[in-house]
Amino acid sequence: TGAPRAWVDASLAACGLLAAAGLVFAMAFPGGEHGRQAVCDSLVGAGLDRGICAGSIDWLRKGTADGMTAVSSELGGYLRVYPMLFLFACIPFLLTDWPKRRLPLLAVGFAATLPLYFVAVDWGRWIHIYIFLVSVTLLHESAQAPVAIRKVPGAALIAYLVLWDLPHCCVVWPGLWVVSMLHDLARGAFSF
Repeated sequence: TGAPRAWVDASLAACGLLAAAGLVFAMAFPGGEHGRQAVCDSLVGAGLDRGICAGSIDWLRKGTADGMTAVSSELGGYLRVYPMLFLFACIPFLLTDWPKRRLPLLAVGFAATLPLYFVAVDWGRWIHIYIFLVSVTLLHESAQAPVAIRKVPGAALIAYLVLWDLPHCCVVWPGLWVVSMLHDLARGAFSF
């Protein structure tokens, strides 16, 4: 059942090649002010507010060493939080029989994203990307062969959906989505 072995082998090879190409590209073209300014000007020229140039786009002016320094300064807190959030994000897959059949593919896919965790602080973003890729792969393969899914109580499903979140960046303590939302509402972060 599942995808043919040749497809799995080709997928594993493609993941490895893409990861290697990404690493070479990142080393050959490090960040810089010129690149950041070009991206910012392009977005502002398209009518977006200049505020879009903050955050991730602003990081384009920095190099790999800056990223590694930022990661190392938060590493202890990140290691307390993001592995747990990664496991939470994997719960839906663990309720199926699919991960057992595709462990090598899942391991290589994760290994392909692993270098990002050393050079950039947005660990939640990398988890989101990995979980998205795993989801697309699962959906593709479930169209080819049935995937058994365990039933869960409705209350457990609702609790899973509302009691945690996966911020893209900079969280050094575990948070609950409901608490975060109430905090944001209290400080007026949302406008309706």
